[in-house]
Amino acid sequence: MARKHLGQEDVENPLPGQPKKENSWETNSFMATFYETAEAISETEFEEKRKLLVSKSKVVSDYLDLHWWKYKSRIVRYCTSKYTHF
Repeated sequence: MARKHLGQEDVENPLPGQPKKENSWETNSFMATFYETAEAISETEFEEKRKLLVSKSKVVSDYLDLHWWKYKSRIVRYCTSKYTHF
């Protein structure tokens, strides 16, 4: 989703087996912030990072709000660290 909306760039003269596209710097920046958001250790930090995602891309952030963050109890560190897994 992020790569589609934030962009990829064509690689000039790719070698055989090398990808023909690579992420734009906007995509890499957004994805790094997304991973930091998922690794948040408190709800306050999570909300701060979420606001940063909105400032980077409203479209992708809205998608995350609708389809991913409703499952934050399964994917965000501050929620999952409450339970120990055996």
